[in-house]
Amino acid sequence: MVADLAQRLSQLERVVADLAQRLSQLEQVVADLAQRLSQLERVVADLAQRLSQLEQVVADLAQRLSQLEQVVADLAERLSQLEQVVAELIVEFREFARATNERLAALEQGQQEFLEGQLLLRADLDRTNARLDRLQDDVGWIKGRIIYDIVQKDAGMIAREMGFELVDTLVRADLMEMTRSNDTSDLARGDLLSFHRADLVMRAADADDRIHYIAVEASFTVNGRDTRRALRNAEYIARFTGMPAWSAVAGVRSDYDVHPLVEVGRLHWYEIPSEDVEAE
Repeated sequence: MVADLAQRLSQLERVVADLAQRLSQLEQVVADLAQRLSQLERVVADLAQRLSQLEQVVADLAQRLSQLEQVVADLAERLSQLEQVVAELIVEFREFARATNERLAALEQGQQEFLEGQLLLRADLDRTNARLDRLQDDVGWIKGRIIYDIVQKDAGMIAREMGFELVDTLVRADLMEMTRSNDTSDLARGDLLSFHRADLVMRAADADDRIHYIAVEASFTVNGRDTRRALRNAEYIARFTGMPAWSAVAGVRSDYDVHPLVEVGRLHWYEIPSEDVEAE
C-alpha cells in the first residue's frame, strides 16, 4: 500500500511539474501578445489622429468650395464621395475593433489563430492607408484648381508687375492654332500637349503699344517643373509668333531653385497671398 502511495505521489509530482511548465509557456505567450497588442494600439492611435486631421481639412475645403462658380458642381460631387469614404472608414474601424476583441478573447486557443488575425488586420490597415492617400491627392487637386482660378483673375496684375498692360488672354484653341500653322515636327508630342494645356498665356502691350506674350505656370508650391514649363512655353510662343515672349510663375510659395532664375531676369515670380487662397 505504501508503495502504491509513493507511485501515485510521483505521478502527481510529474503532473504538477508539467502544469508548471505549461503555465510558464502560457505566461510567455500572453506577455508576447500583450506587447504586440500595445504596438497595434499605437498604430491605430496614429491612424485615428491622421484621420481626424484629414476630416478637418475636408471640412475646411467644403466651406471654400461653396464659393466657387462652375467648379462647384464637380467639387461638391467629389466631396460627397470623400464623405462617403470617411463614413466607410468609420464603419470599417468599428468592425476592426469588434474583430480585434474577438481575436483577443480567443488567444488561448493558439498562436496560429492570432497570426491569421494579424494578416487580416494588416490588410485592413493597407486599405485604410490607400484611402488616406487618395484623400490627400484630392486635397492637392483642389488647391491647384483654386490657384488656377486666382491666376486667371489676376492676369492683369501679373502683366502690370512685369511692365505691361493686359490686352487679352489666350484659350487652348488659340495655342492649338499656333502649333497647327507652324512646323512642329522636331517637337515631342508630350511637350506639345503640355503647351496646349498651359495655365495662362496672355497678350500684353508695352509703353510703346508693342505686343508681347507672357506664359505663366501656377502651382500652390512652384517647383522646377513649373519653371521649365513656363520657360519652354515662352520659347515656343516666340518661335511660333516671331514676337517677344516672357516667362512667369505664380504661387503661394516656391522651391529654392526658382529664385536664381528670377534674379537673372529669365523668370518673373508672382506671389499669391495665402489669404487669397483662403478667401477662395
